[in-house]
Amino acid sequence: MPKAKDLAGERFGRLVVLSLAGRNPRRWLCVCDCGVEKEVRGDNLLSGHTTSCDCLRRERVSEATRSHGMHGTPAYRVWLGMRQRCRDPKRPNWQWYGGRGIQVCERWRDSFEAFFADMGEPGPGQTIERLDPEGPYSPENCVWADDRTQSRNRRDTIYVDFQGERRKLIDLVEEYGVGRHLVYNRLLLGWTPEEAILTPVRGRRCAS
Repeated sequence: MPKAKDLAGERFGRLVVLSLAGRNPRRWLCVCDCGVEKEVRGDNLLSGHTTSCDCLRRERVSEATRSHGMHGTPAYRVWLGMRQRCRDPKRPNWQWYGGRGIQVCERWRDSFEAFFADMGEPGPGQTIERLDPEGPYSPENCVWADDRTQSRNRRDTIYVDFQGERRKLIDLVEEYGVGRHLVYNRLLLGWTPEEAILTPVRGRRCAS
């Protein structure tokens, strides 16, 4: 195996190489201009893939939000909606989020820049999904997911008190053969679960 090039003392962007990282000939200990030390693969340094401890990317994200404006982007709308349904009791879906104790983590609560740095922009048709439906909106608990996956996850976690029992709403929808969108809209309008499930639609009677 050819001997790895000695990179000690060389500069790559904001990084200055200090020494090998232990005995691994492919990893180098570097110090960033901001003072943070970071281990980096030698090939990433030589190719220009890594040029800072990650402070450069964070600065670019922050600059993008300030200079170019991101208020109309999908990521910003998701962040805004996430905060509203967890913090504003006047929102129609608050009862299923803030009303159940679902919170936005401290890092994201008042900083769109931090949210965007962690999540980036969603792909086409993607929305934010919590891996643990009972957990908070946080970097370790959230991913971008397509609408079908997100919708299924959301429906499975909604429980209602129906005829004296605590039931999953999706189970009731499937059991009584009622359109789920109709039921959700009725609940948002303030109908009781019994009214939303059992009220006939266009003359059709629901089983009881």
